[in-house]
Amino acid sequence: MQSFNDGVLNADKIPALTKMFLDNSVDVVVIPYVHLLWSAHRWPCRQDAEDPMKLSSDSLCLSQRKSELASTIHSLAALPYLDVVDNILSDILLATGLSIQREKASMYHLRVPVTEQELKEYYQFRWEMLRKPLHQPVGSEKDAYDAMAHHRIVVDEGGKIVAIGRLSINADNEAAIRFLAVNPTVQNKGLGTLVAMTLESVARQEGVKRVVCSAREDAVDFFAKLGFVNQGDITTLQATPIRHFLMIKPVATLDDILHRPDWCGQLQQAWYDHIPLSEKMGVRINQYTGQRFVTTMPEIGSQTPHHTLFAGSLFSLATLTAWGLIWLLLRERHLGGTIILADAHIRYSKPITGRPRAVADLGWLSGDLARLARGHHARVQAEVHLFGDDDKDALFEGTYLVSPAENRFCATAMAD
Repeated sequence: MQSFNDGVLNADKIPALTKMFLDNSVDVVVIPYVHLLWSAHRWPCRQDAEDPMKLSSDSLCLSQRKSELASTIHSLAALPYLDVVDNILSDILLATGLSIQREKASMYHLRVPVTEQELKEYYQFRWEMLRKPLHQPVGSEKDAYDAMAHHRIVVDEGGKIVAIGRLSINADNEAAIRFLAVNPTVQNKGLGTLVAMTLESVARQEGVKRVVCSAREDAVDFFAKLGFVNQGDITTLQATPIRHFLMIKPVATLDDILHRPDWCGQLQQAWYDHIPLSEKMGVRINQYTGQRFVTTMPEIGSQTPHHTLFAGSLFSLATLTAWGLIWLLLRERHLGGTIILADAHIRYSKPITGRPRAVADLGWLSGDLARLARGHHARVQAEVHLFGDDDKDALFEGTYLVSPAENRFCATAMAD
């Protein structure tokens, strides 16, 4: 039996959970709502905690944790190959409904094509799977969106591409999945599902409201099982002579993935208004549970020629993440004030690649905000853990100075 801790469960963890089932790593996943050993000594309700600054990630009421995970559990339950058993203290995911064939000898890896050779093979695979059978020339597999799109490939143990997909952002509220293809020799193994759900996760991180696709007639049922709704024939001119259908799937809104979507919306807009660079970087709030705060940004535009991420971009992301959690904590405590970064440093265990994710937690904060309530300055020390494609790659540590609101109007504006 394997036991692991992979942070806060949310909709963006669905592809990782799916992959564990598909590559035969697990048959059962238990999602607990409470740390049983800890709760044997003290019932883990937030209102029982003397100091919210000291809360651990387990210090949530059972009903609150279940409520926060409800939308994600619902998405998992909708998958055709998983059964969800609702227990009092946990939900249990079972592979009993798995309809695909899994082979222990075959391992597949999902990643972003970055090298010149990988991109060459990626476009070649796209042409061979989607354009060559229609007698279309080499070059017809590319379009103007490729340069700024999100690309994913699945490779086998030998590094050979067996599945691909692309996500492009059409507008502020819409993303499109295109060029989804799986080698016929490995179809019905869930690889197409893995790519599609990963691209949907990327779309959610980009903040879009819906994902669309132009599905061939024989792919309509596939997308329908993933929650896409068929809107009917596409009558406009298509790149291929095959009949296509418009499929649309709404993406979970902030209300589904955030503890206080109204506050998070205000916070993100404040970043964009007062720190324009944050909007240009594409910094977005990914999740706030009341305990843990997660942000992300696209890797596109922040990569070095070696496909690693610029240190300055990562430092900015971490700085905003810690600042944001402190801001939210002030709101939770009905306090107002000005937050200023006084000192900070960051340590890298290795270069970070892929889409970065910054995680801050109340358990990683220390300080005395009671001083702020008495009208004095307060110092807060914060940690932010930075992740890329791999495990934790960097640790940010910062000291923030919080000055009391100068007048009641300022305090009310910050707290109400």
